[in-house]
Order: sequence, then structure tokens, then C-alpha cells
Amino acid sequence: MPAAQKLQQILADNIKQKFNISIKPDTIRFDLPPEERFGDLAWPVFDLAKQLKISPVELSKKLADTFQANELITSVQGLGPYLNISLSQGYLLTVLQEIIKDKKFGQSDYGHGQKILLEFSGPNTNKPQHIGHLRNNVLGQSLVNIFRANGYEVIATNIINDRGIHIVKSMLAWQEFGQGETPTSSGLKGDHLVGKYYVKFGQELAKERKKYCAKNNIDLTKLSNLETRQAEETFLKQSHWMMKAKDILVKWEAGDKEVKKLWQTMNTWVYEGYKVTYDRLDIKFDKVYYESQTYLLGKDLIKKGLDKKIFYQKEDGSVWVDLKEFGLEEKLLLRSNGTSVYITQDLGMAESRYQEFKFNQGIYVVASEQDHHFKVLFATLKKLGFSWADKLYHLSYGMFSLPEGRIKSREGRTADADELMDTVQQKAKEVMAAAQKQIVTSADQEETIAEIVGLGALK
Repeated sequence: MPAAQKLQQILADNIKQKFNISIKPDTIRFDLPPEERFGDLAWPVFDLAKQLKISPVELSKKLADTFQANELITSVQGLGPYLNISLSQGYLLTVLQEIIKDKKFGQSDYGHGQKILLEFSGPNTNKPQHIGHLRNNVLGQSLVNIFRANGYEVIATNIINDRGIHIVKSMLAWQEFGQGETPTSSGLKGDHLVGKYYVKFGQELAKERKKYCAKNNIDLTKLSNLETRQAEETFLKQSHWMMKAKDILVKWEAGDKEVKKLWQTMNTWVYEGYKVTYDRLDIKFDKVYYESQTYLLGKDLIKKGLDKKIFYQKEDGSVWVDLKEFGLEEKLLLRSNGTSVYITQDLGMAESRYQEFKFNQGIYVVASEQDHHFKVLFATLKKLGFSWADKLYHLSYGMFSLPEGRIKSREGRTADADELMDTVQQKAKEVMAAAQKQIVTSADQEETIAEIVGLGALK
């Protein structure tokens, strides 16, 4: 008999002995007490009290006064109309053993026939993943596992940001300072090697900024936020390093063979590094998208919106949408030179994926800094008349910060995901070594146990 049924039977037997009345054990239903100190379970005795024609408060007290502890229950107490129950460790161990044996524990067919498209991770190929990515990965994979255990068909997707000025910065720094260094020659994971040069670019840019400020008598500490942004914009427009980076970006967009070759090589290093991180966390995707292949999506949608007068064009040729009916502002969709902004691609991606998968719900797992972006994205899709826009959901979650402030990968201020995993594994080893009850294990077994326990704690 399962432990939960044994618990019901014990209570039914106690009632039979005390009041000479039989009740079916499966009619006993438990709630959770409002506070842990009251016990593990609470049984509301209203129905039984009505049957016995006494008050629920009196009944719970009488049951508690005569109850005998046993192998499953350590104690009970009557609190108002509830019999509060404290469970033994033996009960908890029994339940855990039942769960381990039950290969379908927690599973159901609740979502049968429903399809969910779930996007998560979304790293940039200019750096290794940090604690923020790790949190996103674990949240996303948890949702995938939970939905699938409940009968849903899930398409787990990842869009990797593999193009743009941030990627070019790593490429430029490697060209200038790398001297042909590779993951093999350096002994570094590919994503860590590329991240090293992203930080190097940031360091060189910081040196240049310092010289610029000194030459122009600018003290950034004495400027307002607006003045600081204006000074930064002026600096970046004349920055030697930024001009070189933008030149490489222009060549990339023009299809320059040498630039594309370096871009492909460094991205490959990153993908190989990411695979190690994903495999260690047991993160799996059904489809991976790359921004270099999707960044032009959405332009056709913008044209349709213009033709239908859903969007409008300003005198400079830029295209906008008015979202005031949704409590939002006007939003730029295409620049005056015809180039896309981030939301252009996201509009195109949303339509493309719905046409491909015809999902019942689309979920974006993205940190809270993008809350506004998704409100604008969903509102724009609704404005375009897509009924499935109501099926989109942004799973927002809080951001990590370090004691010294926000994570800034370009400055090398981060909490690396791989290092975190190594740290928790090592901590698990230390706890095992310090345990009073020693179990004989091989070195390989210790590594495996420490990995399972450490990553379990981290997740």
C-alpha cells in the first residue's frame, strides 16, 4: 500500500477506535498548513464533525488528545477545525522510494494535442555564457521537461546572436593581438578564447576614451546622465577602434570573403565551447536559428503594414507604428536608410515560426530588461491582424548582479557559467570528504556524484 494511503488508513482506524464510526480512507483529503511550524499536513474535519454532530474545533482536539505516534506520523495537534499532522522521516523516505520506482511520476496527458514553441538561451557569439545565461538555460529546459511530462508537444528553440558590431569587436581584437591563437594552442574553450578578445577590445577602447577625455578636458564623473551619453556618442563617432570595427562590419555585410572566413572560424570556436556547456547542463534544442540567417526577416511584413496603412512613413523615409491604443508609444520599425531594427527581425521570426509550426502557444524565456520590447512586439503583431499573437507569452524573470554592480562582459566583470559549474562540483567534493559517515567510492564515482549533486544544487 502506498504511504499516502497508509496515512489515510491510520486516521480512519483512529476515528473508528475513538468514535465507533467507519469512514472511507480515501475521503480524507489534506491541505497544507499556513505555516511550517504547524506541521506538514492539515486535515479539515468539517464533514466528519457534521456527521458526529460536534464542533470541528472540539473534534480536532479530541482526535489529537488520543492519537498515538507511529512509524509514519510523529505527532498531531488540533488547531481550530484542522488536525495538523507532522510526518516522520520514515514516511518521507517511503514516499521518495515510491517516486523513484514510479517511472511516470508527475506525468499526465493534460496537454495532449497541444503544441508549444519555446525559445530560450539566445547567447551572443562574442563571449562565453555567464550566470544569467545559465539561469535562462535552466528555466527554459525545466519548462520543456515539465510540458513534455504533461503530454504537450514542445519545440525547444534557440536563436544565437552571431552577427553585429559586438561580434566584430572580438574579431578585430583577435586580428590585432591574437597572433594566430586558437583553442588548441591556448588550451581554452573556444567561447572563452573569443570572450578574451571581446574583453581586450573593451580594454583598448577604455584606454582610448581616457586619452580622449584628458585631451578635451572632460570629467565624466561630473556630468549628468544625459551629458555622459552625449559625450560617449561624440567619442565613439571619432574613435579609432570603433571606426575599424565598423569597417569590418561593413565588409561582413558586403560578403567580404576574408572577413566572412574569420567570422565563421571564430563562431565555430564558440559553438564548440557552447556545446560543452549545454551538454554538461543537459540542455537540448530541437531547432537552432542564427541571426545571420534571420536578420533580414520582417521587411516584407513592414511593406504589407504600409500597404494596409497599419504603419506609416515619416518624411525621412523611416517606418513607424502607432501603439497608443495599447498604452504604448510610437515605435520605429525601419530606419530611413531601409535597414532593420531588432523588432523588425522579431516580427518576421514570429510569423515565420507560426507558419512553420502552427503552435498553440509561443513562449519567450527572456530576462525582465526586455519586458517593454515584448509588449511592443506582441502589440504590433496584433495590429497586423495575427490572431495567434494572443498565444504569445513572455516569461520574464529578474536579473543577476554582482556585488560591484551589473554584469558587464566587455569589461570582464561577470560570473562565468563554466566556472560556476566547476565551483559547485568542487564544493560537493568537499562536503563528501568532510562527511562523518564515509562510503568507499572510486575516484570516477566521486566525480560523478559530485557533478550530479553540484549541478543539481545549482539548478
